[in-house]
Amino acid sequence: MAGGWTTPELVSAVSHAGGFGCLAGAGVPPERLREEIRAVKERTDRPFGVNFLLAPPGPGSRDVPTVQRFLDGFRDRFGLPPESPTWECSHRRWRSSSRSSSRSGCRS
Repeated sequence: MAGGWTTPELVSAVSHAGGFGCLAGAGVPPERLREEIRAVKERTDRPFGVNFLLAPPGPGSRDVPTVQRFLDGFRDRFGLPPESPTWECSHRRWRSSSRSSSRSGCRS
């Protein structure tokens, strides 16, 4: 879905039917994404999501404190509590010292 084959019509239909419709967001230009979000909101008043692909850190993106500070801006905006999980990579498995994860390839 992240940049894939979703449409505002599909997302709003899923949400309207009681599911959780999710709009592709990764790789979509910001103005187009705004238009698609508006189109979903025009079709339904039910909850829906926007999916972004968040890949694990690679070389050059291991500055976790900087990433956490960036994410704190979104947490503040949406009234979420600040968090500072510490992630470690070992043999392609990710561990967080602050919470467990049941995702494939992840453990705490």
